[in-house]
Amino acid sequence: MVVSVIAERVPFWNPIAAAYLADVIAGSDRTVILLNGADRPISAHLQPFTVDVQKEMLTLLFPQEVAAGVVAIQAIDDDPYLDEARRRSVEEALDAAGVKASEARGVWSSEAAMDEARGLPDFVFDEVRRVESVGSTADLFGDLSPAPLLAPFLDDWRRSDRFRYLLGEHQAAARYRAEWANAPYEPSFNTADALIEHEDDVLCIVRDRFPFEGFPALPGGFQDPRERLRRTSLREAGEEASMTPEMMVEFLVGNAVFDEPDRDPRGRFVSQVYHYRLKGPRPPVKAGSDARSVLWLPKSEIVPAKMAFDHGFAVRELLQL
Repeated sequence: MVVSVIAERVPFWNPIAAAYLADVIAGSDRTVILLNGADRPISAHLQPFTVDVQKEMLTLLFPQEVAAGVVAIQAIDDDPYLDEARRRSVEEALDAAGVKASEARGVWSSEAAMDEARGLPDFVFDEVRRVESVGSTADLFGDLSPAPLLAPFLDDWRRSDRFRYLLGEHQAAARYRAEWANAPYEPSFNTADALIEHEDDVLCIVRDRFPFEGFPALPGGFQDPRERLRRTSLREAGEEASMTPEMMVEFLVGNAVFDEPDRDPRGRFVSQVYHYRLKGPRPPVKAGSDARSVLWLPKSEIVPAKMAFDHGFAVRELLQL
């Protein structure tokens, strides 16, 4: 029995990508499609659809195969920093589909897609489909003629408030990238964020601009040219949440780097997150630059899919939630 596992992000709304999936399914006794993005915030650059919507679209593309159980669709944990958790999630998804990892083969559209698979079980990587292009998420915001079976669905989606929000995010990121489009190489930006913990809560701002407008985020921002990153975290906490260095500096308990390549739609951003555990009375806070509002978010309500960038993953890792 040939069991194929597709674990890359395939933009199946693109006709070429849909044909690629159909080819894999036709050449397999069973196909398991693993959906990424269950733990990520919805965004224009990475995953504009929830897992439930992705399942609905795939069922529209392959109704008979899904109904017959020839195609199984499973969501997986998409934490970019915990490879072991991702591995367990994939194994659990395969088990739910009635498939053992040792019996499956990983099928990829390119060597690059295969290389990006972090922490997956050891599929037999015996096949890489040479597909010139399977499209990208950006196609949704251009003149794409979608896979015919998905055209009515996507026409409705493009009239929704969700699409208008994502289109605004896509256009804002495109303008940002255009500013350094003529650079000799793609730049990498240094940023710093402040994870400020007080008792059972974490200090967050609600972002007032794209990307992730309206999402909770840690206070943070760009490093100034002559500034050390720890100082950046203190300055940004002051600018965005009215925290002063005196409130924070003696309470630093840790820090970590977060550098997943797709963490920011504007480009390659590497963030150093500094963890401050405050003691004593809770300090007064007020929204400042880039912040629509400020809130103390209970740790029990920290959900990566509902926080900007990868901040939910950063909080989860540094606080060991």
